[in-house]
Formats: sequence, C-alpha cells, structure tokens
Amino acid sequence: MPNELVCTRCDRPIRVGAKRMQHLYTCEGCYSRALETYGACAGCGVDRLTPGPADDGGRLCCDCAEDVGDYICRRCGREGKRYLAGICGNCVLADTLTPLLDDGTGTVRAELVPLFEAIRQMNRPRVGIYWATKPHVVAMLQALGPRRGPAHPRRPQPAHPVALRRLPSRPAHRGRRPPAGRPAPDAPAALA
Repeated sequence: MPNELVCTRCDRPIRVGAKRMQHLYTCEGCYSRALETYGACAGCGVDRLTPGPADDGGRLCCDCAEDVGDYICRRCGREGKRYLAGICGNCVLADTLTPLLDDGTGTVRAELVPLFEAIRQMNRPRVGIYWATKPHVVAMLQALGPRRGPAHPRRPQPAHPVALRRLPSRPAHRGRRPPAGRPAPDAPAALA
C-alpha cells in the first residue's frame, strides 16, 4: 500500500493518529523509548533527556532538536514522558505506591522509604507503573505498609493465588524438592 503510514525510526507500519515527533510519525514504542533516553546532547553537550536523533547518529536534547516538544514535569521539574495532567512517570509511580505502602497516617512507613525511593526513581517508570497495578503486587505491597503493633493486631490476609504459585515450594528436608513422582523422605508412610 503506497499510502500506509510507517514509523520514521523503525519502519514498522503504524495506525492513523500516531504520535508525531519533529513533524514525523513515530510508533508508540519508539516514542516511549525516545522519551526515556537520557545522555549527553550531541548539540550542546548537556546531560539530559535526548529524544531527538542527530544527523551524525547521536542524540539531541529538546532545545537542540527542532519541534520535539516540552517534556518537563509540572510537579517535580524532571524531563521525561508526561502521563497524567502533565506529570512524569516517576510522579505517577509515587502517587501509585504511596497508598499501597501507607502506614495508616497517609505517608509511607519509615522502614519502607528506601524501597519506595528505589522504585519511584526507576529509569523507565512505565514499567513500574504497569507492575504496580498487578493484583498480586498490590496485595504484597499493601501487606508491607501498615504497622503491626500490639494495640491493633492485624488479621492475617490470605495471600493472592498468583503470588502463592510463584513462591518456590521448599520441603523441610535440606531445602530440596524430591524427584518427580516420589514423596519427600520425611513424608508419612501412607503417602509412600
């Protein structure tokens, strides 16, 4: 088809209404990858977001590349792909994680702040946003958040079935599984 739209970066066919960068059509994968690429700009040498391709094969920042757009987060000021209401993926990820790791006061539990910061500052936050919406991940993170004190004992919650399937099954004998079809050595004789 002569009128078929193709991505100018990877030559894959794209649908009508695709993203445009530098007046050229770009597929969603290349668009996201471009807005998650940081490094030294080939034009000015500044280390920052470099979504634009340079003529020599290098990368150009938003100021040096023509008509790339403005990708500065309205909340934290970081350059990157904007998701909700002009905020970056790291801010969206922080907004997603905060209620999951909440200690009951509206803030992240003090012991979990290093985990929270490590996840929030991911280089590719769209992966973290996708991960944090999985039901088994939500259940595990919510189990970490609340404090367990003697004044308010927490009833044990059943684990999510997907989370249980992913846990390794470890028999009590030396941490190894018995061969397939054989019961564990310490199993009752009725099972043997």
